[in-house]
Amino acid sequence: MRGEDEGARKLRVYALLEARYHFYVAFHAPRRALEEPIRRRYYHVAPLPAAELAAWRRLLSWGAAQPTGHVCDPLEPEMAEVLPSFTYERCLLPGASVRSLWKEYALFLEGKGAVEDARGVLARASGVFFRDCAPMLLYHAQFEEAHGGLDAARALCAATCALPPPAIDAYLAAANLERRAGNTDGMRAAFAAAVDALRGEPLAALVRHAAAVERKLCGDHARGVALIESAIAREPANELLWDAALECATSAVVPAAAGAGDSPAYQAAAALLERMIAADSPLPPPARRRAWLRYQRRADELGRPTRPSG
Repeated sequence: MRGEDEGARKLRVYALLEARYHFYVAFHAPRRALEEPIRRRYYHVAPLPAAELAAWRRLLSWGAAQPTGHVCDPLEPEMAEVLPSFTYERCLLPGASVRSLWKEYALFLEGKGAVEDARGVLARASGVFFRDCAPMLLYHAQFEEAHGGLDAARALCAATCALPPPAIDAYLAAANLERRAGNTDGMRAAFAAAVDALRGEPLAALVRHAAAVERKLCGDHARGVALIESAIAREPANELLWDAALECATSAVVPAAAGAGDSPAYQAAAALLERMIAADSPLPPPARRRAWLRYQRRADELGRPTRPSG
């Protein structure tokens, strides 16, 4: 003010500054109360304690629930748009090893329409902190596929399949990605790679699924049979593979009332059973007996004679 001496000016300004200070103390009190229990604010290889993680989650939930302009300086409302992201970034310093935090952050950004920012968050997670974590790689692949990054999704699925030990989920994800993209050859290549990599129960589950896909979606029963046979050639004593083969063979058999005589599909199923229960079968006697009983139940369901003798 014109004519105001220095002492009067200071008294007026000090009063304004004091009022502003008390305003901000009250304004930020809820946030400060939520941050009070947080002790670890730095990166460390040790897992974040459960109590600390819970405190961070309360802070993140509170910030997300506040109306725009009510989580930061009201004189700088534009900061309300970036403060939640800033809080997530702060949280990820001590919580870098918590996979769900990265996913929540990416979902938060995706929900705001910041797809490239969300992609960057997932790239940091899958490329640095979780590069050997199949669930994170596959989650990132799903994100890329959803946003048109098919080549990136393929690369992430390939990286997941390369992780030891081989996992059925990785190969199913790769095959399903190609199926959704309309790339049947790519889907079949993923199934073939899985047959080479998997063993035991996962291998049987994979070929059972692949044969069903070939039969129901591609209309190519013979290709499904061939895939199962290739798996049996690799593991001839795997009873689950023979069980999958028997299920695949009998799935093509129609009920007796639908046609006269023995169909080629029924003859193929009967021939497969003969291989399973033959004296030179790679299956042990108890497995042969179980195969015969499964076939008998299926033949009864279809109204077919159980021609092979056990």
